[in-house]
Amino acid sequence: PMRQMLAHFQAMLLHSSRIAVCDKAILFTAPSGTGKTTQAKLWNRFEKAEIVSNDRTILRKQGNDFSSYGYPVDGSSPIYSRKWLPLGAIVVLCQGAENHIRRLPVRQALKCLTEQTAMDFRDTEERMTILLAVYPVYQLICTPDQDAVTCLRKQLEKDEVIAVVSDS
Repeated sequence: PMRQMLAHFQAMLLHSSRIAVCDKAILFTAPSGTGKTTQAKLWNRFEKAEIVSNDRTILRKQGNDFSSYGYPVDGSSPIYSRKWLPLGAIVVLCQGAENHIRRLPVRQALKCLTEQTAMDFRDTEERMTILLAVYPVYQLICTPDQDAVTCLRKQLEKDEVIAVVSDS
């Protein structure tokens, strides 16, 4: 029933942590145990980003844009907010020995996001394709420290997803 309701509202459920940065949602997605909560907490600590959801995010197509909403059932760290935020970017996380970021090509982004979406693929593919045409999806190979935050922040600023923040 939930999948049918989401499909009716042109929405999908993404396994992700969601933070608010410059009034936009930045989503961290990856398989469980990869570090979504860790990266969200690092952003909260070093950039004062608000953690608005921790395990699931509803993405809804509204006109030509996508909006993000909290999901009332959360995972291991119960953080949930009904706060609506326009989507800024999605970050696919991978653990690594050093920090490196790249924007994913559409096919690879579609594969990564579909693996973390709780919807039937045929219902989601069209919305995902529209989303990928407008919003950046990055792969962040990262360490659990401030350098990962800096690496992502610089890319988001460069791509004008968020406003430039001075390092001073």
